[in-house]
Amino acid sequence: LKDLRSPALAARSMVMSMAFKSGCKTFGIIGGGYHPSETVFRYNGAAGLGFHQMMTENMSLNLEAVSTIYMTDLHFNDLDQTTWIHSLKLLLDYRIAKKFGIFAGPTMNLLQSHQSAAFEKTPSALWEKQDQADSHPFQKIWIGVQAGIYYKL
Repeated sequence: LKDLRSPALAARSMVMSMAFKSGCKTFGIIGGGYHPSETVFRYNGAAGLGFHQMMTENMSLNLEAVSTIYMTDLHFNDLDQTTWIHSLKLLLDYRIAKKFGIFAGPTMNLLQSHQSAAFEKTPSALWEKQDQADSHPFQKIWIGVQAGIYYKL
């Protein structure tokens, strides 16, 4: 594992999570988080793939595709209480010191949920759909921003 990142998600709930990323130009992403006072976005788990391109000695550009599942509790018997957010991220990464850095950039996000509360908590949409007959009755696409700090292990 190369990086330990702590992003502040662009959703209004500002759920915090940690992600571990492997090294090299192509990297895997796995992460999770917990927000005790949140109801819809209490627990989360994430997995994805990223591509890393160095621009200067201290600056790089990362393209990431990440899927995150949000759950109200850790009982997997009721999957109707889950929310998925799939994100495509373009993040500029600046290394401040040998092991510390910051990153920020735009994200494009797709929400799929059975919960109207998750639909209402996320930012205004470029596109949205509410259809109770659909397998995911609440869907939304929006543009956001992600920023955070990282520590290289």
